Amino acid sequence: MQRTPTICFFNTVMTWGGGERWHLDVAKYLQSNGHSVILYVRPGSELASRAQMAGLPIRQLQIGKYSYLNPLKVANLRNVLARDRVHTLIMNLSSDMKVGALAARNGLVNRVIYRRGSAIPIKNTLINRWILNRYVSEILANSQATAETIFANNHKMIDPDRVVVIPNGVDIPPSDQLRVRPDSQHIRIGNVGRLYKQKGQHYLIDLANELRRRELDFVIEIAGEGVERDNITQLIANNRLDKEVKLIGFRRDLEDFYQSIDIFVLTSLWEGFGYVLAEAMSHGVPTVAYDLSSNPELIVHGHNGQLVPLGDITALADSIQSIIADHQNYSRAARQSMQQYAKPIILSKIETYLLDGMDKRTGMI
Repeated sequence: MQRTPTICFFNTVMTWGGGERWHLDVAKYLQSNGHSVILYVRPGSELASRAQMAGLPIRQLQIGKYSYLNPLKVANLRNVLARDRVHTLIMNLSSDMKVGALAARNGLVNRVIYRRGSAIPIKNTLINRWILNRYVSEILANSQATAETIFANNHKMIDPDRVVVIPNGVDIPPSDQLRVRPDSQHIRIGNVGRLYKQKGQHYLIDLANELRRRELDFVIEIAGEGVERDNITQLIANNRLDKEVKLIGFRRDLEDFYQSIDIFVLTSLWEGFGYVLAEAMSHGVPTVAYDLSSNPELIVHGHNGQLVPLGDITALADSIQSIIADHQNYSRAARQSMQQYAKPIILSKIETYLLDGMDKRTGMI
């Protein structure tokens, strides 16, 4: 009996983020609908752990930044793809894309999809142009902002007809499980993200100083871990903000966190798709973010949140006070605006895309 062709999710990132969540969610959904899936993951990674817990088949691979230059690595991966009868290969990391696309030249892999999740331009290098044009069949972007940045450095990087946009999906909790903001002067502000420079958490220290100057009663809780932890800890200490700013570490389950905060503040310098923005809003948490990347695709200024200029701490503080003054209406609008991103709707679109082929035009499916 011939085995069903397999959809392979290839992601060797060690830590956990939006891309890894996407791979896990889509793989789980497809398997539950009877499709053959497999995840290629790095040993000891968070994705490997969660995939195993979910009962998903995995194959653990050691892939490095320059594995695509190693003919033996490419050949070994080509054999693995053939043995697993991979029909569709989906990759999220640039290094995975390079080696995966080259290995997919085995006559069996029909679709090689580079899932682009970061709204930053693709480097205009010879290797990128060569692989994207010759070996990648299509790019799946998570926002219009991400799709636009693909061509920022070279408008001929890939045929635009081979780019499609499907946003990320989020779980929408039942309305009866949502927390109602208490009638209190205390403001609980939340932020979620890897502690990396790209996430801009140092702006939260400046924000805390401004809110303290305004004599507001507040706390800022930052959920996440990363290489900037020591620097942020030092900033907190230097500004004597130990009571106002808390680093609460990595949280596997963020539902309780979202339920505990009044406002979500995203200080990222760019976002492919603001997963944590959408999650917070689905819990009825109004959001404030910089007016850049994909943030305006989620936030309608003055309706479900507020957008401010990059680095404008005064505007951040003003937005927080404005939202708190009309919190109930902002909360209701935030939750309602996320219904279009409900996970069942988005996962169904992704399934259609993977099974029926790409919509032959650039844009939202």
